[in-house]
Order: sequence, then C-alpha cells, then structure tokens
Amino acid sequence: MVQRWQTHAVKLPRALRELGVRIDTFSKDTPGASSRVEPVSDSVTMIFGVGSTWTFAASGTASLRSSAIFVGVSGCPHRVINEDRGTCLEVTLPPWLAAEIFTRDIVSSPSCLNIADEFGPLGRSLVEEVTNSPDLRFASEAVIRFLCHKLKNKTRSTRSEILWAWEQLSNTCSETTIKALANDLGWSERHFSSRYSQATGCTPTRSAKLARFSLAYQTMMDQAMSISDVAVLAGYYDQSHMYRDFRKYSGLTPRQVRQQEAQHLIIDR
Repeated sequence: MVQRWQTHAVKLPRALRELGVRIDTFSKDTPGASSRVEPVSDSVTMIFGVGSTWTFAASGTASLRSSAIFVGVSGCPHRVINEDRGTCLEVTLPPWLAAEIFTRDIVSSPSCLNIADEFGPLGRSLVEEVTNSPDLRFASEAVIRFLCHKLKNKTRSTRSEILWAWEQLSNTCSETTIKALANDLGWSERHFSSRYSQATGCTPTRSAKLARFSLAYQTMMDQAMSISDVAVLAGYYDQSHMYRDFRKYSGLTPRQVRQQEAQHLIIDR
C-alpha cells in the first residue's frame, strides 16, 4: 500500500532562517503501519511525533521508542516506524549551530538520542508540549520558541574561518580539497581538522562526503534520471563508488531508495 504524506515547510523567524534552520511538517493521511529508513545527513536532525509515539531503530542498536529523537552528523541510518495515521515535525540544523546551542558531544553521538532524556528539564517540557499540541501549528511554535531561547542563551560562537570552510565543504560543486582549505586559512591540515571537528562534531572529510551523498540521495528521487547520471551529477568517480556510500550512509542501494520513495508518496502543499 502506498503511504501518502502531506508536507509543509514552516515559516521561521529571520534569525533562525538566516542561520540555515529548517522545519518541515509531515502528515500521513493513509491508515496502516509505515516504516522507512532515514539516511545519515550532513545536517543535525530533530524529529518530533505530534500526538503519537514513534519507534526509531538505529542500525546496530536496540529500538528506541520515543516521541522525539535527535540524530547527529556522526550517526548511522535509522528506521522510523509509525503504526497508523500520524504527524511529525522534522527540524534540520547546520552541525556548527547545533554544537553552539547544544553540545558537541550530542552532535557527534553515533546513536539516536531521546530528546526528553538528553536535553534536561527544558527538553522534557518541549517534548511534552509538542506531543500534546492540538495541531502542527502549535507544535511548530513550541519548537521555534525553544530554538530561539537556546540561540539567545548560547555561550559559544563558531569562528568565521570554520563557517567559511563548512560552506565550501557543503558546496558539492566545489572541487576544493582539505589541504587547499587549510592553506587558504593559513593553518596546517592537522590544526584545521582539529578546529573543524571541535566546532561541528565531525571531520571535514566526513562533511564533504555527506554533502555529496545528500545531493545524490535527493537527486535519486527523480525517477526519470538514470542512476549513472545521478552519480555524475553528485561528483562521484563512478557508479560503484556511489553504491558504497549509499550502503554506508543509508543501508540501502540506490534502487532500494527509489523503491522506498515510491511507497511513500510525498505531496507538497
């Protein structure tokens, strides 16, 4: 059975929007269980179930039955299971911003984290407010208030050099190397990698690989484009190289990704 999902991008305050924050809402209007594998991303992800509990099963770990999870950039693919009709919020943050307003250890965690457990009283209050919200608008407003509060009270800022490097590495059209970035900054490769990892929770090499994979994964949704053309567009040396990344970062082959998406119809509104 094809699962139909309605999706909508939430309008954010300028302060969040300019920092690269994004919030999307998802509402499933078809009955029955839904299960899908979510890949590793080059962004930090927070997922909140609204009015329902979801099951999140990370690769190699026990299932985490929770209403809200946090997935960092060092995480692994995870399965999202919903037992019936449901709604959720997905928040994406640049890793350096997540490290500023949360902690680097959380951002670099290899596991899915329970927000209510990891974020203290403020996190528990947020999860309770979101899961008990009467609709997605109230839930979105609660998350926005939480993020604005964390942003206002953050105690550290990312150096401009790291922000510039992250933008370069996130640009999959760029052919720059880690060595070239370090030279442009006047730093040694070791010093650059150390600073970058401290600020973002992952190495510059992983950032570049995840950016390339994310482009390939999103492009793979275009059923009309051949898999080999997707590999070329995303900057892979060859198709087998892209297959290895799909296995590593999504646990699926490109064809399996297309099959999954064909069973999860996303309708923009």
